[in-house]
Amino acid sequence: MPTADEFIGAFSAQWNVEVEDADSICSIYPAKRLWTEFMQDSFLNRVSDWLNLQMAREWYTLDCVYYEEGADVYGDGGYPACLQVLIEHENEEDVEKEMYKLLMFRSPLKVLIFYDYDEDRKTTDRRRIWLHEKLETLLDMGQQVDGHWPEADNTEYLFLVGNREDENQLPRWRYLIVNGGNFGEPLPLVFL
Repeated sequence: MPTADEFIGAFSAQWNVEVEDADSICSIYPAKRLWTEFMQDSFLNRVSDWLNLQMAREWYTLDCVYYEEGADVYGDGGYPACLQVLIEHENEEDVEKEMYKLLMFRSPLKVLIFYDYDEDRKTTDRRRIWLHEKLETLLDMGQQVDGHWPEADNTEYLFLVGNREDENQLPRWRYLIVNGGNFGEPLPLVFL
């Protein structure tokens, strides 16, 4: 089962492959529907290859899941013994709904991919503090749910946040790892 650090390594390795075609990335990034299709149908599928796992899209209500092929508990496929990675991807500001889904399903690694405002568009106080407040809200949600039904100690949450310096730049990625229900104050995000 991949850890958050292993997922970050696979994500980063595939991202380095993708940015070789920087013009293509820059052209689809602003188009929310095209970007979501790229991330969920192409990019995350190639990330699963780095981890030697299979990927399924729209599994129940989850955007993507990674699982080990042949580890079925019932029947001849489609019932994996474990969903090694759950992934939710959100292009808009309503990240809380995606976090809620991750909190409700079992998996050793839960990944939430979302986006901050581009740096040159952080022209208001609201936009400058948006990411910090969003992380506080997500961690608070985790604490509330954990207070009712605690996560397994080895469960990891990985928050991957993309944004750009300006519209002419490639997206860059930062991340935060939360271990086993340890939903404390948000730490500084680390750049990939």
